[in-house]
Amino acid sequence: MAWSCQVIGASYMDLGKYEVAKRYFERGVQTGKEEGHLLLEGAGLYNLGILELRVGRAQHAIGLLDSALSIARDTGWLEEGAILAKLG
Repeated sequence: MAWSCQVIGASYMDLGKYEVAKRYFERGVQTGKEEGHLLLEGAGLYNLGILELRVGRAQHAIGLLDSALSIARDTGWLEEGAILAKLG
């Protein structure tokens, strides 16, 4: 379910429907937390961070991407450089 939320959210984000995308990403993060699955939680936080960058909320994006980076370091989920590049 959580992966589906990420895919659907990414599709909506690509269409510019940011509020809908945000709901899907948040649901994915929540599902990841409930299931104790850090990878799913991290993916959702990363996607939320990218969304926040796209809509011009850089400060909020930094917090989300920083959380995703922490999870990436703990799990090896995503190369650290990919997240650091988004942080600038």
